[in-house]
Amino acid sequence: MQVFPGVLVIAAALCLTARAADVPCAIDPASAHHLAITKADDGSWELRTQGHDPYVFLSALPPGATAEGRTVLELGYFSTTGTDHFQVFVNPPCREDTSVRGAGIVPAQGWSTQSLDLAPALKKAGAPPKNLRLDFGTQPDKVIRLRSLTLRPMNAAEIARRDQDEEKARLRQQLTDRLKQYLAASYASVIDHVTIVDQQVVIEGYVAPGIAKVAIAELPMEREAYLDPPPAPGLELQLDERRRFHLELPRMAGGLDRMFSKWRLVGDGAPVSTARHADSVVAGDAPPVEMPVGRKGIGGFHHGGPVEDIAALGVGSATVNLPLGTLLRLTPGPGRTEFQHGGKTWYVDDRTVAGFDATLKAAADRHLIVSGILLLPQVRGFADPEVGRRMVHPEADPAGIYTMPNVTTAEGVATYAAAVDFLATRYSRPDKRFGRIHHWILHNEVNSGWIWTNAGDQTVERYTDLYVRSMRIVHLIASQHDPASKVFVSLEHDWNKPYGLHCYPGKTMLELIAALCRAEGDFEWALAFHPYPSDLMEPKAWNDKDATASFDTPKITYKNLEVLDAWMRRPEMLFQGQPRDIHLTEQGVNSRDYSEVSLREQAAGMAYAWNKLKPLSTIKVFDYHNWIDNRAEGGLRIGLRKFPDEQGDPLGKKPVWEVYRALDTPDEAATTGFAKPLIGIREWSEVKMAAPTR
Repeated sequence: MQVFPGVLVIAAALCLTARAADVPCAIDPASAHHLAITKADDGSWELRTQGHDPYVFLSALPPGATAEGRTVLELGYFSTTGTDHFQVFVNPPCREDTSVRGAGIVPAQGWSTQSLDLAPALKKAGAPPKNLRLDFGTQPDKVIRLRSLTLRPMNAAEIARRDQDEEKARLRQQLTDRLKQYLAASYASVIDHVTIVDQQVVIEGYVAPGIAKVAIAELPMEREAYLDPPPAPGLELQLDERRRFHLELPRMAGGLDRMFSKWRLVGDGAPVSTARHADSVVAGDAPPVEMPVGRKGIGGFHHGGPVEDIAALGVGSATVNLPLGTLLRLTPGPGRTEFQHGGKTWYVDDRTVAGFDATLKAAADRHLIVSGILLLPQVRGFADPEVGRRMVHPEADPAGIYTMPNVTTAEGVATYAAAVDFLATRYSRPDKRFGRIHHWILHNEVNSGWIWTNAGDQTVERYTDLYVRSMRIVHLIASQHDPASKVFVSLEHDWNKPYGLHCYPGKTMLELIAALCRAEGDFEWALAFHPYPSDLMEPKAWNDKDATASFDTPKITYKNLEVLDAWMRRPEMLFQGQPRDIHLTEQGVNSRDYSEVSLREQAAGMAYAWNKLKPLSTIKVFDYHNWIDNRAEGGLRIGLRKFPDEQGDPLGKKPVWEVYRALDTPDEAATTGFAKPLIGIREWSEVKMAAPTR
């Protein structure tokens, strides 16, 4: 094959199925980034990814290219590797909100086609595009051969799918409106406490005067609480002289665990209260409460890393990824161990469990406080496809890297709960035989849900309701083993604007989480926040222009951490009158390369971040991510150590390693002083920002 230096034209003649209305497109190889473009012997063109951000621009589109309904970009391709995703940006303005992200290029053993409808991005852009940018995932060494690239109108099947999607959107909006009405409603009657005690459910509450006949309706976790429940025969309530009631029910009913049920009062045939989930579970043999030795932690801890860093750096906490794709099985087999949950027999993969054990035991041996991050891949990422079909949200779009658990069916709740219960049972033992998980992070950066916790195209209200149900399931399961454990909401730094299409502002999600908890029973959830600099590549966060001293700031980065602290102290965000804990569980400072200048800027960025969080008492933990530079992170070098395969200096300690070691020790002032002139200050007190009050 030969490298083609000029403009790559994928001619209409090569598109055997081209129609008169189709517009052939051309690629500009000079604009290729992390891509090598070569010509194959058969006349097709080969694109080989060479880095973690492979993309190429089209050359100028002809006038009217996207007119007459031509919104579909179709690729005629051959690829045995596929890609992890495929994204097209409309240019101008070439922004996330004027892009469409689809499933990765699907591996194909022969010539195939794949299409992406650009209509949403074209509508957002407003004006006709000059060209397009094609992004081929985030992984190197992927190969795609193209023999056609065409803009065309939608075909009949695509129009039918679009119409179906529009109808689904209309129904989603109807349900969203009902959810809003439910949260805005005010009721005089209330279920004020639900407790799980051994094998009983204890429910207490108050019924307002004027209601002649009142019953309590049981709703399963998968049922939307804002859909009016029917009266519940057999569960009529007896009220005392104060119109209060105390009801005790068996925990198990028909093979179902009522720990996951919610309860709603029905008076004279109509709902007279919001629903109430279980508030607390009386734990059995709980492990001792443990606290980190300080604020410093490590993100992405694993037993194969340079674990000598734990003592050397003085860290007391860590995050550990818990991917669920290979854990659970539905049938027995070699290398599988059975366990019981919810009256059913389930099976776990022994190799997966052994891997978790090795990492969690290594963490426990070093007295680390561990936050486990629950991650669900797409169905295709599950070793047992039936487990994936049950556990993954049914509307999850294949464009997402990870997914929302399926909390919309009894089968989905049971499968998800079984996996979580196995982990909580094994890693909450007082003897820490297999290690310990102290807290649970759900799932990853949920405000960028389309990418990291995909549940399909949802309104923010419906998406947050799904997420809160996942939170409650894990909270209830973990609490019965370890009442000190907390469930953490995972958010990235986009605070008052969404990261891109189908994503949500973090502030909006937190407001909705708090509202759902006020309506249906609060519990002690906490916040796992990722305050990266505005540009993850840029270590000098003190220059972030979109991190302001306002509750409406577009982003919360190191620069304006005071905003997060102040916002979480607002009365509506408190739990029993106290601020919720904040852990900074994924954030680091990048070195653009390994030059002296870049490494010095990275170290200064860490010193700056630390001095921003020091006076903020709500922030309990700073888990530095990433421990080690990772070639799968899109070109970032945010580690404390260099790449494991770095020629001449594998796993080499970067200057930021020494800065991190010195933090919170007598060496801190001397080790971080170099950063002040770089930042443009004389004293660290100058980095403090006045926090907003409202």
